Amino acid sequence: MKASLSLLNPNDGVCYVKINGFAGNAPPNWDWKVPSQSYCQLPGPWESLGVYYLDQSGSGRQAEINVYELDSSISVPSFIAIGRAVQMAGSTMDITQGNQPSNPPLGTSRLWIDANNNLQILAPDGTNVHAVDTNDALGGILSGSLLNPIGNVAANAGFGSVRAMANNNFPTGEGLENLYDPTNHVGYIYSYDRSASAWHDLVISAHTITVLTQSGGILALPTGCITSAAILDGTITNTDIAANTILGGNISDNTISTSKIGQNVVSNALRNTPGTYSTTSPSLVQSPLSQGYNSISNMTLLMAIAQINWYNPNVSSANYFVILWNGSSMDNGQMYWTNAQANYGKIVTLYSFYLAPPATANTAALYYATNSGTLTVMNSSITVVGLNR
Repeated sequence: MKASLSLLNPNDGVCYVKINGFAGNAPPNWDWKVPSQSYCQLPGPWESLGVYYLDQSGSGRQAEINVYELDSSISVPSFIAIGRAVQMAGSTMDITQGNQPSNPPLGTSRLWIDANNNLQILAPDGTNVHAVDTNDALGGILSGSLLNPIGNVAANAGFGSVRAMANNNFPTGEGLENLYDPTNHVGYIYSYDRSASAWHDLVISAHTITVLTQSGGILALPTGCITSAAILDGTITNTDIAANTILGGNISDNTISTSKIGQNVVSNALRNTPGTYSTTSPSLVQSPLSQGYNSISNMTLLMAIAQINWYNPNVSSANYFVILWNGSSMDNGQMYWTNAQANYGKIVTLYSFYLAPPATANTAALYYATNSGTLTVMNSSITVVGLNR
């Protein structure tokens, strides 16, 4: 039996010492508690010794403890701090979950974990913030760059905007992606499932949706992207399309199906003012009415419709009405209609078809003539219709 003992604990942990028994960290299972990085002398007598070590570094490092026998008897234990005596290194750290601790000293920050396993950072002034990890959803006011394996996204609190600055794709999963190719200066919006390699629909909802092309750019629609099922009747009216908005060179073949063009591509009808326009010459004379139409490259047929309310008091006269395209004679597949009427007070409806019109501005004009008497046109109108293939 020895009179007393000394113990060296150079570790980052506590040693619980039990004289003549098995040690533990519960109060009945220890006689002395030796702090980390300290040396102590403990009174006896003792035959056996139990030591229980509890690591406080979080690294899980095992203890290195030295015990020495003392022949001299002491009655009061003594503890001496020795400072850090071993180099601590490890890949883990344990932090006990609990409530918010007291504020740390000035110039330091204190890490702690709440009961929900959330890492917190406490400042000396009591300011406590939650440390963001991969399980957190971004929200609130963001500012700065958010770096991640799939790209670089910047948020600016002052302007309320989010900027994509890289085009690295997500490896898996589905969602709405914002990408930017800095090499080619092109931005992208994807509604895509990368796990299934499948594209999904994208819906943009707003009161008024405006597409603004800049620096002379155009709105490009690939072949076959708009079908008859995609444009509902009445969606586009002639008042919604300004002059020269759609030009032939900007609409490729099959971009808009035939069933959605046809009768809806109609120029505004021209109608003359009340009055009379007379001629007694047997040659054709152009009336004040002519209607222009700007054909597009895939237009295969133009049709002009004219209606004339006329009379000639000479009952034996022959009166002629004709529609001429671009002031030319009737050739190159153009069709015309003539009418010879005796008596007066007649209403004539004319149709003229222009097959394969050139992709330029085409004009249909109303002409008339009489071989005797005076032909008076009281009122008339003319309309041009374009048909797509």
